[in-house]
Amino acid sequence: MFAIDFDGVIADTSRLKSEWLRKNLGRDIPPWQCDHTTLAGLIGEETYQRMSPDVYGGQATHGVGLVDGAADALRTLARAGRIIVLTARTEEQAAFTRRYLADHDLADAVAEVVSSAESTKIAQVRALGCRVLIDDDGRHLLGEGAEALTRLHLRPGAENPPASGPGIVVCTTWPEAVTAALEAVESLSE
Repeated sequence: MFAIDFDGVIADTSRLKSEWLRKNLGRDIPPWQCDHTTLAGLIGEETYQRMSPDVYGGQATHGVGLVDGAADALRTLARAGRIIVLTARTEEQAAFTRRYLADHDLADAVAEVVSSAESTKIAQVRALGCRVLIDDDGRHLLGEGAEALTRLHLRPGAENPPASGPGIVVCTTWPEAVTAALEAVESLSE
């Protein structure tokens, strides 16, 4: 029922990217601008790829904290429906995701972890039968069939974030996203 991204949505890897940029490039980019699409546009894809092992590797993932409100949000949404963590990480990297969820006592809230590395998130969401997609990267909220889904663009900590596209709801906190997700599920059952 709910498909939820991992990096920048559950695990605060966006903060880790922001710290890496400050340390390695002397650039001060806020975490809410550290999704792949926005950040690669600011620093270039080559630099983004150079940063990736330091952010997405097992040790880095293990040490990063949760996005504010993520644990409560997952537990609340799990009471309303099935949660699939849908990550753009490869299947091998998704193992880090599973370990992270277990280490943060969230494994019981999540039905499964699925990699979208070989497909689009929209295609995966539709194949899995989910009705809501929550992601921090706007590119994952677009695509064929997307308009049939409730799409929530989570931008934690952003002040006045720009609109993400037609039919996409921008949320700057997890409580906002939970409210929107539950309203979407409730409207489907009416």
